Amino acid sequence: MPAKRYMYIVLIFLPIFAFSINYNIKGYIKNKHTKNPIKDVNVYLKDLKKGTISDENGYFIFRIDNKIDQAYIEFSHVAFETIRWRGNPNKIINVEMKETFLKLNEIVITGTRTEFTSADTPVFTEIINNSDIKSSNAYTLGELMEERAGVCKMYNFDGSFDYNLLGIDSKYILILKDGQPVTGKFNDKIDLDQLSLANVEKIEILKGAGSALYGTEAMGGVINIISKKGGTAYSGEFRLKTTSFDGVSTNWTENPNSQDISYNISFPLKSFRMDFTSVYQMLGEGENFTITGKDEASKVNLDFGLSWFSDNKKHYVKAGYHYFTRDDTSNTFTSTGFLVKSNSTDIFRNEFMAKYDYNFSQNIIITQKLNINNYKRTFKQTGLDDSFLRYDNTMEKLSDYEMKANFKLGKMNTIGGFELSDPSFNNDRVNGRTYSRRTRSIFIQNDFKHSDNHKIITGFRYDQYGSTHVYSPRFAYLFEYSENMRFRFSSGTGFRIPSFLELYIDFYNVDNGYIVKGNRFLEPEKSLGSTVNLEYLNEKIRMNVLAYENRFQNKIFSTYKDTNSAITFYEYKNIAKARFKGLELFLDYLVNKSSTFKLNINLRSTMDGEGDPIENVIPYSAGTRFSRNFPMYSLKIYFQSTFNYSNYNENKFSIHNFQIRKNLLESLSISAGVENIGNYTNTRNGPFIGRSFYLEFNKKIGSLL
Repeated sequence: MPAKRYMYIVLIFLPIFAFSINYNIKGYIKNKHTKNPIKDVNVYLKDLKKGTISDENGYFIFRIDNKIDQAYIEFSHVAFETIRWRGNPNKIINVEMKETFLKLNEIVITGTRTEFTSADTPVFTEIINNSDIKSSNAYTLGELMEERAGVCKMYNFDGSFDYNLLGIDSKYILILKDGQPVTGKFNDKIDLDQLSLANVEKIEILKGAGSALYGTEAMGGVINIISKKGGTAYSGEFRLKTTSFDGVSTNWTENPNSQDISYNISFPLKSFRMDFTSVYQMLGEGENFTITGKDEASKVNLDFGLSWFSDNKKHYVKAGYHYFTRDDTSNTFTSTGFLVKSNSTDIFRNEFMAKYDYNFSQNIIITQKLNINNYKRTFKQTGLDDSFLRYDNTMEKLSDYEMKANFKLGKMNTIGGFELSDPSFNNDRVNGRTYSRRTRSIFIQNDFKHSDNHKIITGFRYDQYGSTHVYSPRFAYLFEYSENMRFRFSSGTGFRIPSFLELYIDFYNVDNGYIVKGNRFLEPEKSLGSTVNLEYLNEKIRMNVLAYENRFQNKIFSTYKDTNSAITFYEYKNIAKARFKGLELFLDYLVNKSSTFKLNINLRSTMDGEGDPIENVIPYSAGTRFSRNFPMYSLKIYFQSTFNYSNYNENKFSIHNFQIRKNLLESLSISAGVENIGNYTNTRNGPFIGRSFYLEFNKKIGSLL
């Protein structure tokens, strides 16, 4: 064959050979905890807009035409945290993903004050992890709690809300931040909107009596807010959200709106770690927003933390400061636009905390904590001439010190310690005097692992204030029937020390014709509570059934007293017994690699000592949540519904929310959503605010991983 012909053949087939040469981007994906391969992970090569999925060995591969030196790859699966990887793709890529769906290996501490995995703890604890917080679009704990399983939300006319857990009022639920009690009560209840979520890693909800570990106010449960610990890299997040409240006006131009700005940053300084968080929320002026009792409102949350580890890891020190302020204003006008009165509420709270851990040995850890809280609330109502129609001032302080030791010996783990608490209270309704109460406490707990299938916890606490002594035992048991099924039982006593208002209030409301008197001889409320939990799980489903009962003694009520006068007289007394029981069902279902479905059903029965239902408790409620990932489009949607039903027509309602989230860049995302799609409102029991629309931008700072 002539050479010229050979040349023609080569020229014809050379492009075919050239295009047949390709390059591979490949790797393996494993479970971070178990090290097992993960199949059906969505792997998206954003540079070339190509996608694939991992096989049963966790293996994935991209075949590309041209070699590239840098690649940006996103790994997503609804059961695991999303990983964003950037680097040189010309070597095998190994990725480890952390479980988020079943959360079997999530570390929990609230129920035992020691570290347990969620699978191994004998005390049932609901976990709201960081992924749940992000998808909720909430800025405060109050906003987040409205969508939680087992939480019954009751609306207040100031736009905030009250809640109960296991059918029990919020004043019997202890609120903690990093294990320390939160102050700032109004009418003996904590405003959850003063607690920012900007630097929160997770929230643990202990359901059932917790007084054996935490003392007063933990009769119904404990909500513990746990801050982010920070890693070794510079990181942070910026959020900007704007909301328009469509449901309060028929005129779009007159609708009030709100703006929320959140910023947190964390960075290492040699052996130190610094964290800073700032949250600003503002409700803009809107004349048609008066149903919530305010025309304008603003909230500011600031958190600063500094932590230090010694080189030998024996010493750990953490200090933090929290600042919160809230200002609400509202005006009342006549039909002709004439100003009748003005209301303003100013709230200020600051908190200082310090913690020191000393690792005495591998099996002995000594911890000391100091917490100082200050809270002030001022309410003013002025008339036409700026004269005071009403004035109410509240000041609350708390100093709390705790020392605890943790001893590990074989299959046994023991903690013990003491706590010194000094709360004080001043309010115009208690004659402007300052009242204080010192509480001294000793507690001990022992957890014993009898075998791989049996775990037991016993505990005891002693509290003393004044001449009153309170004893609080507890018992918890875990039986792991199989790899897929667990049984838990816990029982313990609870108590609540009478509040300063219940003891010392002396309030005359002449305009409305009633008097409220305190009772200095009140005894602490006591309870005996038990929970039974059955948990089943497999690769697709996690189901929990929780049955509970809580019996109260010496329950405090404001009782009516006939004084043969035109003024109604109320006085606080220990007169009542009460029983709270119910059933909760939690279901997490992994529909497929891109979709999840969650369901919770709650049945509650509450009765006072006379056998009558207790008011403001919704006996039947349910919630659903569906989420869907679209990896190829960097898109995620959420649809959430909450259903409430009671024998009273005004308490029958359902709320539906929708959210869509889009990743615009590697570290920038945008979210848009609608809350209360059906625009349901109820002027008696709430919700008072109807449909609203929001738009949020989220910018990650620092490492992508």
